[in-house]
Amino acid sequence: MAHSAATCSMTEREEKRLFEESSHVLIHTHKPTSQSKRRSIINGGLENLHVVLDFDHTLTAYLCPSGSGERCHECHDVLQHGPYQPKERRETFRAGIEKVWSDQLAGRLGDLSEWWIRFHNEIVAHRITRDEIRDAVVASNAVLRPGAAQLLDWLRRHDVKTTIVSAGVSTVIEEVLGREGIDLHRNVRIVANVPIFDAEGVVLGFEEPLIFSRNKSEVLRGMGFDSEEDDNRRRHNIVLAGNSVGDASCLDGMDHKHSLSFGFLHEEVREEWAIGEICASKLSIQITGDGESSEDLAEHPLTDDGKIKLKEFSNCYDVISCGYQSDFQFLMNLFQEMEEQHKMNKVGLPC
Repeated sequence: MAHSAATCSMTEREEKRLFEESSHVLIHTHKPTSQSKRRSIINGGLENLHVVLDFDHTLTAYLCPSGSGERCHECHDVLQHGPYQPKERRETFRAGIEKVWSDQLAGRLGDLSEWWIRFHNEIVAHRITRDEIRDAVVASNAVLRPGAAQLLDWLRRHDVKTTIVSAGVSTVIEEVLGREGIDLHRNVRIVANVPIFDAEGVVLGFEEPLIFSRNKSEVLRGMGFDSEEDDNRRRHNIVLAGNSVGDASCLDGMDHKHSLSFGFLHEEVREEWAIGEICASKLSIQITGDGESSEDLAEHPLTDDGKIKLKEFSNCYDVISCGYQSDFQFLMNLFQEMEEQHKMNKVGLPC
């Protein structure tokens, strides 16, 4: 879910310091398992690869690269802060969105989906247009995560089946990628909330189904991903990247043979860890009934809040990249190894 600036727990100065000083650490939930999955996916070949990517704070960065300490806008943040005219219309739109936020924080929303429904209703009520969405993207601070452009380019060049699954808005995703010089090719499919425009480009509503943070697997099943095979009746091997429990659940809604899940956990890494790699089992993380965590090792790469979130992530992801400056290098190393094996297979060399 997008986060209003008013809900951030850290000051801008604190986040700026974290961005400038943060390191990142790669944590394998169970390294023998993640290595085995990695090898199975490599052996499966490029022709059987399906890459599934979340958008907000996965393909896009978490903190702005300027070092300002600001969090990058997610899709709904982009829309909330658009430079709509006239001023009165802009103010009433933002006031409506802030009311959605305040009701959510006060526990007055009946269901998680209500946040998305009410936000989308405000867009329709204020007659936001396609051109205004484009202007909102231009005015936003949303940028791609380091390595995301190279990742998408590699997937395009090798014609790898790619699905972007997001609880954001498809038009915003397309505009952000376009602003970054990325053209979507036939290998990419976006599964997100799709605006319905009239002949003048005004948003009239959104296509069904509604996608929110915790129903992605359900939506994918409803779209037939749980029984999908290509023209050659092949089941694909999935590599998934996300930054939430809901993102990881996409695997439950998609048919696949092997999978490897990679999670971005945006938590501070202790300075002394710098850039490292460890297996989570060596941390012996135990979460007690009162929410406190303890471990056998005296040192832990994350702060106290991060330990609890890591425990949750370790139940969902095979490999977790912790820190504010994490990139796609782990996945690029995997894909480049697959590319090398593909080349050797073509010339008949032993792997």
